[in-house]
Amino acid sequence: MFINVLWAISNQFSFQIGGRDITIPGYMVWAAIAYSGGASLLSYWVGHGLVNRNVEHYAREADLRYSLVRINDHIDAISLSGGETNEARHILADLAAVLEAMRKIVTGVTRLTWVTAGSGWITIVAPILAAAPLYFAGRLTFGGLMLASGAFMQVQSSLRWFVDNFSTIADWRATLLRVAAFRRALICTDAPLGAEKRIDFADGPAGKVSIEGVRIDFPAGSTRLTEGSATVAAGERVLVVGDPGAGKTLLFRALAGLWLRGTGRIALPKGEEILYMRRTPYLPPGTLHATLAYPQPPESVSPAACVAALGRFGLERLGTCLDSTQRWDRDLPEKDRRALAFTHVLLRKPAWVVIHDVFSALDAQMLQRVRDVFATDLKNSGVIHIGNADGSAIAFTRVLHLVKDANQP
Repeated sequence: MFINVLWAISNQFSFQIGGRDITIPGYMVWAAIAYSGGASLLSYWVGHGLVNRNVEHYAREADLRYSLVRINDHIDAISLSGGETNEARHILADLAAVLEAMRKIVTGVTRLTWVTAGSGWITIVAPILAAAPLYFAGRLTFGGLMLASGAFMQVQSSLRWFVDNFSTIADWRATLLRVAAFRRALICTDAPLGAEKRIDFADGPAGKVSIEGVRIDFPAGSTRLTEGSATVAAGERVLVVGDPGAGKTLLFRALAGLWLRGTGRIALPKGEEILYMRRTPYLPPGTLHATLAYPQPPESVSPAACVAALGRFGLERLGTCLDSTQRWDRDLPEKDRRALAFTHVLLRKPAWVVIHDVFSALDAQMLQRVRDVFATDLKNSGVIHIGNADGSAIAFTRVLHLVKDANQP
């Protein structure tokens, strides 16, 4: 609306140059646009560094939060090692990085404020300066000058949105860049790396796990089965052994579909549940009932079944805690956490269990309980155990050997 007013006021403004009258239609409108455009460009030139400074600030804050959580999770190990001073030094370094990033933002905002505030003060006299030649030439009355000045200020105040909000825009763009970088990292994680070959995963027939000519590549070389290929039938108990550094963890991750680099083919039985047991059990937060049923809803397992399964592994005392919400991964001792992991397996009764070197951490009493469960309740489950055979709770029917490829570095 005020652009129309300003255009009408300044539509007949003319300048005399070289004895000739030059009329610029809507002269004051163009002057307001030029003024606002110049202020916007100056704001961008002075404040564009705020984007990177905000990105750095968020990154340093994330590093500090990670350090605090890491220390909280490993507080016992740090205390036992006497590493309090060293960890305090790391925390102070991370905190100093956050403060330094904040100082850079304060400096940048201060410089930007000089531009934005200065632009606002100059706006008071800018329209008078723009129309002054016409006023002194007698082509514009004082009342017309004031009217043009007021309309100019209204138009300019609407056009300076970018100037007034540049600090907020810089913070928004910094957040957007971090989200975009996170999304790009997720996409690249699942994408093949260049021309590298990938292990082929396929659905196989029920009752059979096939490992056909699989070679697992990793930065230090590659690993493979000396037998070349292997087929594990339903109910069979297979042990995979290898020297330290042979890549047992990589084979476990490859069977789970978490490591794709390499060649060969892995065929998993279609429609049959495969449960993967990590060396360190994962106990999600929530009620104990939800933890035992994970990832299925708690309603999928009856409380009576949970109590019975807990009793099989000497956890009868937890039978009254099914509806309690705790950090089970922190509140229970390691022995009980491993027992909960086997309780979870018992409740699920999967067709297949792939285990990564779990038995060596169990005491004799727990090994006997696990042995009884696998011999009775899980007698039809196929088992692939990757790791040391010492102290195993399962009588294996076959042994496979994992070796690091001698032709690789």
